[in-house]
Amino acid sequence: MQPRILQATLLCLILLPALLSGCDAQRGDGEAPTLDRERFVTVYVELRVAALRRDSPGLSDEEREEILRRYGVTEEQLMEFAERNGEEVSYMRDIWDEVESRLDARRDAAEGQGGG
Repeated sequence: MQPRILQATLLCLILLPALLSGCDAQRGDGEAPTLDRERFVTVYVELRVAALRRDSPGLSDEEREEILRRYGVTEEQLMEFAERNGEEVSYMRDIWDEVESRLDARRDAAEGQGGG
């Protein structure tokens, strides 16, 4: 396995549960609809940006739940997406490349505004 692919896979396995730990968001009927790629990337980036802005590691339950609620996404949907697509190495590599690209763009924009 290539180092970049391994890194992306490990990132998913380590960070996603850490970002979502303690979150119990779920639809009333117990079933969450399938999440699409764009929403997964968008929500993951928002969770990651919020975590990076904190002085301490991770997010509070309230912060995490607010982000998930803002995008109408549940923890179960994010985990199901990662599990469903986790073995598609090239697809997941593309997703993590997109996440990294969006995080870089956000960082660059913040630095350009004197916030970095």
